[in-house]
Parts: sequence; C-alpha cells; structure tokens
Amino acid sequence: MRKSALYPHPIVQYIPLPLELLSRKEPCHIKPFLLLGEEIPAHRSRLQQEYDWDLPALLPSGAHLPILAGGVDLLEAKYRGFYVIFKGALRPCLSLLQIPAKYFYKTRLIFQVKKENGQKLLSRAYNLPA
Repeated sequence: MRKSALYPHPIVQYIPLPLELLSRKEPCHIKPFLLLGEEIPAHRSRLQQEYDWDLPALLPSGAHLPILAGGVDLLEAKYRGFYVIFKGALRPCLSLLQIPAKYFYKTRLIFQVKKENGQKLLSRAYNLPA
C-alpha cells in the first residue's frame, strides 16, 4: 500500500469526505485559521464588520459539520481515527464549507490542513458536540 507525504497511512485506510462549498469571500488577506461547528456563529458579527461578508444562516444539523476556513483553500478531505486531513493551499479568502459528520467515530478530532507535499499549514483540536 502506497503512503504519501500528505497521508501518513496507506490511502485505503482513509474515508474520503466530500467538501461542500456554501460561500466564499475574496480577497481577504488573513492568517490561516479554521472555525468549526458552533464556533462559527460566535464570529459572525466580526466577519461581517471586518470583511463585509454576510454568512449564510447555518441550521443546526448533526448530519454536517460546518467549517469556516480563513487564509486557506480546502481542496480535499479525508478522515482516519482522530484525524481529519485537508489537502489545501494558502489563498487570500474566507470559505464556508461543510462535510458530512456521519463518518466520525471519535468525539475528539484533530483537523489539519496540509500542502500536497505534506507541509502542515495549520492544525487544531475540536470536540464534537454530544
């Protein structure tokens, strides 16, 4: 089984997660960050004020996990164990996306954004709501 710099385990051990783009604002020169789930509404007014970006309303749903990515473009997502790994690239934008949550079998996850060469752009932990 072939490994890559992006995915440290054999690729067949990862669950591919479809990324659904809900909204994007460009250009926004901002340091890379991720906001996940219920963190997003808490930053809505700041994003509106600083970037003149009206986020679409997010309806609470256990079926999808919303993701707000700043300063990075998320191109692909795969899940294995505790890790959700995004193939990404630096990009001056804000993006609101969602991924299906039904595949997660752990409640504490590490979200990482990496370049194709495996260079980590950002990483953060997140606890799924109960």
